[in-house]
Amino acid sequence: MKRRKSDPRRHNCQSPFSVKIICGDCSEYYGSKVWHSTSQYRRVIWQCNGKFKGKEKCRTPHLTEDHIKDYFVIALSTLLKNREALLEDGRVVKDELSDCSSIDTKIDKILQEMDVVSGLIKKCIDDNASQTLDQEAYTKRHDGLIERYEALKNKHAGYTREREERQFKADVLSGFLFEITELDCLDIVFNEKYWNRTIDHVTVYRDERLVFSFQNGNEISVEI
Repeated sequence: MKRRKSDPRRHNCQSPFSVKIICGDCSEYYGSKVWHSTSQYRRVIWQCNGKFKGKEKCRTPHLTEDHIKDYFVIALSTLLKNREALLEDGRVVKDELSDCSSIDTKIDKILQEMDVVSGLIKKCIDDNASQTLDQEAYTKRHDGLIERYEALKNKHAGYTREREERQFKADVLSGFLFEITELDCLDIVFNEKYWNRTIDHVTVYRDERLVFSFQNGNEISVEI
């Protein structure tokens, strides 16, 4: 999930497989390549974008889109063998992620402290403007208050970011659970919506193995 959120290219890709498939050798993404583009044997394959960049060529296998779809169906079918337990565990995790009361309390406390420090900074400046103060002492106090305020602001930003990340994960997991609930286990076929809602990423290994990492954190290994 984390990888998904931090990579903005996910929102600009035409293929559902872009920025989803990762090379197990070098961690580069897989990209689409056209083989025999001008002949009757033309086909689109997916291989590591960094396959020839390093000193040693990546030995992870290339994949066709049909392969990816078929292996995804196998992985998803395997995951759904324990669907009820999967849904129950997922709901528990989603509820935990959605409960931001502890973070909200910390944020409120920091905001209150920021208001206090902001008032002290204003008073410090006003006192210096209306009174004759030792400038060295004034500067030391003023700079100390500014430093304290900045530290609080950074804390506030950190907790806010943590809250947003938790909410993002809860939303992703909610979409995953919805699709799992709606799926017909007896008739699973590839569907872009299922892929986008359930898969976080897929790692391809040189030993002819794909590991499907689902949005709920589960991993299913499929041999090619």
